[in-house]
Amino acid sequence: MFRLLYDAARNVLMTELSGTYTEEDIVIRDRQVARFVARHGLARGLMDYTGVTRVDVPMDVIVRRAQSPPMLPGQTRIVVAPAEPAYSLNRVFIAHQYFSRKVEPLMVHSVQDAYRALGGSRFHFQPIEEDDQTRWERTAAAALAAIDARGRKDAEVYRRASAELKQALPAFQHRKLSSITVSDLFNTMLRHAELSDADLSMSCPGCQRTTLLANCRLWGGRKTTYSCPRCAAALVELVPIRGTSVESAGYSLGGFNVWTHADVSCGDVLLPKCLTPLRPEAVAR
Repeated sequence: MFRLLYDAARNVLMTELSGTYTEEDIVIRDRQVARFVARHGLARGLMDYTGVTRVDVPMDVIVRRAQSPPMLPGQTRIVVAPAEPAYSLNRVFIAHQYFSRKVEPLMVHSVQDAYRALGGSRFHFQPIEEDDQTRWERTAAAALAAIDARGRKDAEVYRRASAELKQALPAFQHRKLSSITVSDLFNTMLRHAELSDADLSMSCPGCQRTTLLANCRLWGGRKTTYSCPRCAAALVELVPIRGTSVESAGYSLGGFNVWTHADVSCGDVLLPKCLTPLRPEAVAR
């Protein structure tokens, strides 16, 4: 888990981390910081890993993130990493940043050391309220983590059941490969499970019938729209996140914005529907 805090008087944006540090924390935090910068401008950065007790981030993710463009370019950055496991993680991260950018953040052992490096002894940080986008991203990460945990526990049973279900759905075999699917996007974030649209279902808000996404009408093109096979009501819309815009709505998965009109079910795991309705042009044709 993490939370963002901001001292407006000293223009310092702090990320406070605790518990298990995951790849999802990196992705969601980067997006929230990007939206903060878009609204408020650049700020000096402080990353506090004091509360981290475990790191569950693949090393290739650490290296890739270290070599990617900075979230706060040209700004002072301080990292607080007093002990393991965060200490070694940040030593590796900083080394890769230095080799790729020739610029590295300062790593210290306490928040007070960080305050002194930033030119003060006391700061007045106020929590940044999470926007709808961040809450949806956390919700999606939690749902996918639950699916992954189940896939890791029952991997062989899960794969066999999924394969049998696909064979029982001939329509699934004739999907256009050029159309991106919800399960494609889920699979980009899963490590131990593999899904198809035959594993996902929704209760149509129009006719109230439950349908597998594999049985939905699928419209491709610049966006992908799922519509109910019974009443043609729009169920899901997938739209690529274009350019460098940080303003979006719905879930952000695999480089796409995902809007849902109802909960998406995967067994006993639910991905709640988005609170923002689909745009008018998303109505099924």
